[in-house]
Amino acid sequence: MWWLPDTPDSKVPGTLSYSPDGLKLTVYGRGLQPVLMPAAAGAPSVFTKWEVNPLAHGELRDGRPVTLISAAGLWPCPS
Repeated sequence: MWWLPDTPDSKVPGTLSYSPDGLKLTVYGRGLQPVLMPAAAGAPSVFTKWEVNPLAHGELRDGRPVTLISAAGLWPCPS
């Protein structure tokens, strides 16, 4: 589960993965939006707003806590 410090009651499921390009957090649900680290090249057209969250908290499958610092991500365009 993942959440932002100012909304600890709005936890959403997600997957944290690692590749040589860096970490990638994909979350599902409301509260957080897809977070990519480092910056993604060539954003899809449905995403228009790049934001940086100072912190994003999470919990790994084995229960260990994780905090991502300066997590940058693409946020959906408001309709």
